[in-house]
Amino acid sequence: METRASERPPAVVLSFNGTGLATVRCLARGGIRVHAATFRTLPEGREIRFSRCCRVALLDFPPDDEDALRRWLQSFACSLGRRPVVLPTSDATALFLARQRPALEDACTTWETGYDELLRIVSKDQLYRAAEAAGVRIPPMLVEPAPDEVTAWCRNNPPPYLVKPFYGAVRGCALRSKNRTFHAAADLVRFARTTSLSKLIVQRRIDCGDGRVYDAYGLCDRRGEVLALASHRRIRQYAPGTGATSFGEIPILGDAGLESEIFGSTRRLLSRLRHHGIFGIEWLHEKRTGALYLTDFNARPFLSIGHLADAGLNLPLLAYRELIGEPLDAAALSPSLAHCYWTDFNRDLRSFHAGFRDHGQTWGDLVSSILACRSFAYFDARDPGPWLCRTLDLAKTLIR
Repeated sequence: METRASERPPAVVLSFNGTGLATVRCLARGGIRVHAATFRTLPEGREIRFSRCCRVALLDFPPDDEDALRRWLQSFACSLGRRPVVLPTSDATALFLARQRPALEDACTTWETGYDELLRIVSKDQLYRAAEAAGVRIPPMLVEPAPDEVTAWCRNNPPPYLVKPFYGAVRGCALRSKNRTFHAAADLVRFARTTSLSKLIVQRRIDCGDGRVYDAYGLCDRRGEVLALASHRRIRQYAPGTGATSFGEIPILGDAGLESEIFGSTRRLLSRLRHHGIFGIEWLHEKRTGALYLTDFNARPFLSIGHLADAGLNLPLLAYRELIGEPLDAAALSPSLAHCYWTDFNRDLRSFHAGFRDHGQTWGDLVSSILACRSFAYFDARDPGPWLCRTLDLAKTLIR
């Protein structure tokens, strides 16, 4: 039997980016009482403050003060009167909850992946080793190489290249962005000789392009078994070719064989890892060879998780129910997904300006694709505040 909404514990979402809003809305759909924690000083993800779907707790201590965050979460969870479910929305918050779980387990409920195992998933150097052991293809790469290694490697690996940190906000890393592209070997070698490559991966950029980047979205239970699985295609990204989705579809259409290969590779990878919770695994489909490459593993909710809920699979609600011990029926775990397109309009407009016109797309193409969308990152008539906030930000950007 499903627990009545009034008897369910509240949820606390560590909402320090745009993914937090999507996660909050998914939980609110199920009648869950949701609290969202965000930092007063962080501009990213401030849209959550205008949402009607949650109560917002503004944190005044520095974002990198983990001890302060732990103390606040312990106190706040106890003040709610019932042991809340706490969900992360970034690599940093997922690692925080895993690291602090022994101190927090009396106050709240979180996923049970241990810190060392989660680091093995989140940190790309360890993830790629696990993928190789599972027989999953990964791009050619170097891990924390010396400059001379980079020079020799470039002779056999043509550009362009990507330089990536092990994971977002990893300490001791000279690169603060998600990744950096180099279009010439000389530029990469120069970077290697002038910048520490500690906690960095040098990788050949797979020739796939937007429209050939895919995700496997799903949920694993405490035993690490896959409970739900769905496919997603990144039709456009910002930045083009390497960024987050700006226009996408769920599920992917027109290639059942590719979807089956993605799901098979996903299950092989997960068989080598012990993960509890929501995941989004990124795959690249190379144009020339048709080969499928693993590129990333998000061991937590992702920006387009609201898109998945609009298609019929509400992962945050399923994850919440699994955490509180509710039985999950087959209809909830394997719904018939309704195909729909999704956009983050602000990001998609930037993507168009950043390169899609160079590929023969027109303003008409952009408008028609947006009109086809039935799912949106921020727009929701039932919760208009965040969308109005984003629209104001877009107006300021256009004026600049």
